[in-house]
Amino acid sequence: MLRLYDYIIFDCPPNLGLLTINALMAADKVIIPMATEYYSMLGVSLHIKTVQAIQREANPYLTILGIVHTRNKHTNHAHEVVARTMSEVGSQVHIFNPPINESTRFTEATGMGKTVFESSPNLPGSKAYRAIADEIIQVTAKIPVQPTDNQTTHV
Repeated sequence: MLRLYDYIIFDCPPNLGLLTINALMAADKVIIPMATEYYSMLGVSLHIKTVQAIQREANPYLTILGIVHTRNKHTNHAHEVVARTMSEVGSQVHIFNPPINESTRFTEATGMGKTVFESSPNLPGSKAYRAIADEIIQVTAKIPVQPTDNQTTHV
C-alpha cells in the first residue's frame, strides 16, 4: 500500500496526546507547525524533547524535518518569536521560511470545501505553503529511508 503514495501525512491535534504519540511512532519524519506566539514556542521545545524520547525508545528512524511558523501576524511580538525560535533551536532543527501569514482566507477555503490553492492561489500564505512544500519535496528526495518490517515510509 505504501508504494502507491509518495507521502502520507498525519495531521495531528496540537497536543502530545495518544493520537499524536501513535503518529510519531509510525512516522519517519515530522514537521512541527508553530504559531508565532510565545506559548507555542514553549510547546515546540516539549515537542522536540518528545520526538527525541520516541527516537531513543521506540522509533530510531523518526527525524524532525523542521518547524513551520504558522498564523504569523505582522507584529513585533511575532517577529521576536520567529527570531527567538531561530536562535534557540535553529542549530538543531531546520526552520522553514517564509512564515505562513494569518489570513481569514484559510478558514473561508475550508468553508467552501476547497483548498486555499483553489480559492486564493495568489494569497501570500498560499505561496508560502507552496514554497515550503517544494522545499520538503527537495529535502526528502535526498534523505535515504531505512524502514524495518514494522516501520512505514512516509512524511
